[in-house]
Amino acid sequence: MTPKKEKCFFFSTIAIVILLIILAFFTSNCTRRVYVPVEKTITETQVLRDTVIKLKLDVLHDTITTKDTISYLRNKYATSWAKWSSGKLSHSLATNTESEPETTVKYIDRIRTIEIPKPYEVLRTDTIYKNKPMGWFKTTRMHIGDTASILGITALIIWLIKKRLG
Repeated sequence: MTPKKEKCFFFSTIAIVILLIILAFFTSNCTRRVYVPVEKTITETQVLRDTVIKLKLDVLHDTITTKDTISYLRNKYATSWAKWSSGKLSHSLATNTESEPETTVKYIDRIRTIEIPKPYEVLRTDTIYKNKPMGWFKTTRMHIGDTASILGITALIIWLIKKRLG
């Protein structure tokens, strides 16, 4: 090989090694996961109970006329009396407890279904770092690893240079 070819080969080898190191650095970083949110709905069923009371009253219209100072009127639902004395009219009305109106009781159950949208959960994909100091053992291991990586790459480059140059 001529010296010109050796130089060109040397620089191309170094360029390939540097590119491989940069590629390894970028591909070894944290990966990012993308979550697709899914919207959910919750179906809630409610039973509504209601009571309807139908009350049937007969229409009654009673009138009484009297020349006396006391008037008394009674029908199947109520009793009434009126009295005129000392220039004042007193009137009283009371319901009868012996006759009750005709009633119908009806119970109604309604079922109501509601679909409630439930918000989707957002999953965190970022890494949360806590500011917690490392112990001396972990710090030492980290520095030893960094030093070994730098020495290994330097030794590889020197070995490639020596092998190509002679």
